[in-house]
This record gives sequence, structure tokens and C-alpha cells, in this order.
Amino acid sequence: MGRESTAKANWMDGRPVRLLAFPIPADPVKGPWKSEVLSDQLHVVHNFFPVPQERGNSDFLWCASYEGVTLVHRDGDRWAGLHLGAGNQATPKSNRGASEIKVGRLKNGRKFVATIEPWHGNQVVVYTEEKGEDGLLKRFVIDEDLRWGHGVWCADLDGDGVDELIIGVRDDPDPKKGDKFTERRGVRGLQMH
Repeated sequence: MGRESTAKANWMDGRPVRLLAFPIPADPVKGPWKSEVLSDQLHVVHNFFPVPQERGNSDFLWCASYEGVTLVHRDGDRWAGLHLGAGNQATPKSNRGASEIKVGRLKNGRKFVATIEPWHGNQVVVYTEEKGEDGLLKRFVIDEDLRWGHGVWCADLDGDGVDELIIGVRDDPDPKKGDKFTERRGVRGLQMH
């Protein structure tokens, strides 16, 4: 949440969050440590995932926020944000967008982006490299039976060359709140194909 934002405006009224990098100075003990602003365009940023690049190219960051999915990357001598996914915007006055984000790989080497949506929400979502008619990455909801999704990771757990999604869930289902599923909190594995 950015400075001067309020719960009344669902944290969207203040200044956006400043995502900072601190390049390591020649003398890390004495400094000086100077910050560099990578992004100041997103509200309620909850998670990011750095992606290392080949030597000579700048790394970039996938970010999850109320705005959805954004790729923060070097553009010449400055940093820029490229909005690539809307996230879940069904409740703009409440939890929205995305809160957790990781990048995984398929057998053919293509990448996918996995998120929890909306912010601390009930959906496991995958974005593929293909773009839709709106210019954003194609979005696929692959599971909606979570209560307070709170973690996502991608790893090849079975050695088949395809990453599985590992999903952390904080709360148990609550029938009083309309949950029809019964799986308790913990970690779930979902297989990509």
C-alpha cells in the first residue's frame, strides 16, 4: 500500500508503492547505499518474482498487485512497467488483482506465470505467453476452491520436465461463508501439462 492510502478508498487513493533496488556499493560496509526506483505505478503490491537473464541483459521482475500482473523491466537507462494481466477485478472495492506470483516452465520450454487471485483470494490462475484480443496474456483459472490463498511456487516435482504448481492455503473452508469444498488448509499440488 502506498503512502497516504486509506481503507475507505480500498488503498487506491494514496501514492503508488515505490519498488526499490539498492545496487551494492564498492564498500558495502561504509556505503553509501543509494536506492533506484524500479516502479512507482502499482498499488498494494504483495509479491514479486525476479527472473535472471543471460549475462549482459538486465534481470526483470514479475509483480502481483491490485492492478494485476506487471512486468517491470529495464528500458534503456530507466525502468518501465508493462501491464500484462488484469488479475481478478470482480470486486474493485475489495480484494482485487493478484497477490502471489511465480514463473514456471512447460515441457516445450515455454514459460507460464502462476498467480493467486484476487489479492489473498480463492483462485489459482495461469497466464500463458499467448496474448488475447485485449493485448494481455491469456488468463486461465485452474482452481477456485481456496480460502485465503497465500503462496505459489513452480517446481518439477516428478522429474518429467514440466513444473507443477505448489499452492499454499492459509484458512480452512468455511461452510458458513458459502464454501462447498472440504479440503483443509496446507499445501496443494496442481499439475501442468
